[in-house]
Amino acid sequence: PAEVYGRPANLFVAGFIGTPPMNTLPGTFADGIFSHPAITARFAVTGAPAKVVLGVRPEDVVIGPGPYRATVRVVEPTGHETIVMLDAGGSPLTARAPAEATLNPGESVSFALRAERLHLFDATSEARLDARAMSVEESV
Repeated sequence: PAEVYGRPANLFVAGFIGTPPMNTLPGTFADGIFSHPAITARFAVTGAPAKVVLGVRPEDVVIGPGPYRATVRVVEPTGHETIVMLDAGGSPLTARAPAEATLNPGESVSFALRAERLHLFDATSEARLDARAMSVEESV
């Protein structure tokens, strides 16, 4: 189960395993860079297609200081944590936040993504690509 959760073979498995499911953001890929209206990320990969999908689990979306911005749409306290639904450049993005998080719908927040936990999928075949996201330090 940990392997299926941590390295899903395709988009179906990525969305099927885990609650809330993995976030999937469509984008383009060129010169080692994934581009989306709200997110860019550098990957070490060869032979990636031009149309890709970025996958990131809600626990790997970190609300707080970070290079990206999104608008809070829904805040759902669950007791032990708070599920936060964001609008990131027109795409839905779900994050897990601490129970004591004080966020409000309509608020603009910064966030980061855990580079070591990002996934890249072929938008056409939906297969997971053998790609490794590079940290900011590595990509400079």
